[in-house]
This record gives sequence, structure tokens and C-alpha cells, in this order.
Amino acid sequence: MLESLQILNIGCCRNRYELSVKKYILLSTSGKIYKCIWKTNECKVVALKVSTLSIQRMPHRPDYEIKLLTELKHKNIVEPLKTFRYGQNFVLVLPFLPYDLLSVLSKNNDPEWLKEQLKGITSALAYIHEKGIIHRDINPQNIMFLSEKGPAMLIDFSTAWSSENPGNEVKGKLVTDVATGPYRPPELLLSYTNYETALDMWSWGVTMAQMFTHENKPLFDSGSGENFGYSDLLLLSSIFKTLGTPTKETWDEIDELPDFKKVHFINYTAQSWEMILPNAPYDARDLISNLITYSFKKRLTAKKALNHFYFSKT
Repeated sequence: MLESLQILNIGCCRNRYELSVKKYILLSTSGKIYKCIWKTNECKVVALKVSTLSIQRMPHRPDYEIKLLTELKHKNIVEPLKTFRYGQNFVLVLPFLPYDLLSVLSKNNDPEWLKEQLKGITSALAYIHEKGIIHRDINPQNIMFLSEKGPAMLIDFSTAWSSENPGNEVKGKLVTDVATGPYRPPELLLSYTNYETALDMWSWGVTMAQMFTHENKPLFDSGSGENFGYSDLLLLSSIFKTLGTPTKETWDEIDELPDFKKVHFINYTAQSWEMILPNAPYDARDLISNLITYSFKKRLTAKKALNHFYFSKT
């Protein structure tokens, strides 16, 4: 086991280098994360993401994550320092990013700084969406920082999908077990499998909204992921209580959702966005409301969101 080793000697002959494991940070569904010292690279502190091929399950694809992160070039997308195979493990050597979006926000309440970081991630989404890539796990924990000043970096492409490299998922029949807890869009909760990049924009809208909620709590309630797991029905109920129970008039694609008619939902009236996000400035509320909309065909694309007056207004 890698966590039992203090020194990893990986490579051969001329390309040999040393990684000293200092700390086992976490076990995620996509792999194990370690804090390491890269001794042959000026003792740089790095993160080591180790994904064991034999235990990976759809939609996790560590080989595709390595391919994407190696090819993608954007200032707001993390860039690997090194990639390699170690037995049955795919290994990513990444910059060590000690802060996530929420931890940085707690230390920096400058609205212009926040706007700059949100614009950076929106730009990263526009970049990958232009290439036909759906990230499928946008949430505050996947937006990391090298320092409290920024820039924001989009990480974790382990469940990303694109039509050019679909793996075992066929377009129109995509996996719905993607995205995290309260950031999951309602179409996933209702078993819609023909989704596209608009899925990311709902998750991004919910993430942006959290920057303006009381104590930066998630906008919607999906239960406690740590103790009891997330609940799709609880999340749907929370969304409906906030945005109103959808109808044909408010959700154009409602008849395309396999599970919508299987459950009788209580009829809730939509709250105004002034009530939902009373602490957000008008321009931020307007942008968020155009991302968190039932009709995925009406959600702003990342490219259009970049031109929204929240980002252009100085």
C-alpha cells in the first residue's frame, strides 16, 4: 500500500525521481490523495493522486482524467506536473493546493476578488464545454487555490465525459450517478440520460449561490453525505420548495424525464430570488437565476455567462 511507504522510487535510469510521502490527505471515490515532497524537483510540495485501476467503477476513468489534464491548457484548470503508471495505479503529480473555495471565502470577503475568481472558473467551463467536455462534478471542493489570493483552479476530472472519448457511455444514455449531493441538477435526479454541458451550469449556479447564502450553506438540502448519504428525494423536495414544483410551463423538457410522473409531488410556489438570496447583489442574483433554471435548454451557457453584466460591470 502506498500509504505505508515513506519513500517512493519511481521511474528508471535517467528518469528516476523521489517522492516522499508526508501525509495521507483523503480517500475519495476517484482515488487516494497524498501530500508529498518531490525531492528531485527542489523539494517541491506536491499532491499525489493515486487511482487503482482494479477498483475503479463507472463513471470514474483515471486514464481519461490523466489524458484530459495533460491536454487542457487554461490558467484556471490544474495542470499536472507529472503522470505515470505504478503497477495497477494511475498516478497524477499535481501542485499542492491547500485551500478550497469555501475556506478561501471565509478569509477574503472582497466582492471584486470573488467576482474575479468566479469569472475564472466560468472561463474554464467555457473552455472545456467548447471542446465538448462535461466535467460532471462542479462543487466548491473541486475549486482549489494555491494561495488565498488565487487564482481559482478547477480540479478532479475523474468523471468527465466527452463525445470524442465516451468510454463505455453512449451519448443519450449517460450515467446519472454523477455530481455531488446538493449540486446535482434535477434532471439527474429524475433519471435523464441525454444531458449535455448544461448539467455543469446548474452545478456551477448552485456553487455560485453558496457564496451569498447565510454562513455559505448549500442552497439546497440533500441530507448529510457524511453520516447518512445523500437523498435524491430530499434534494428534489428542497429544489421544489425553493423554485416551485415544475410544470410544463416552467420546464419545457418535463415530458422527457423518465421518473417525473412516477412520484406525486406536493405543489410548491416559487420563491422570489430576492427571498432566496437576499444578501447577493442584484447582478449576481440575475446571473445565478439564469443558471439555476429547470429548463436545461434555457440555462446560460458558460460562454454567455462570461458576458453577463455581473462580470462586465465594474
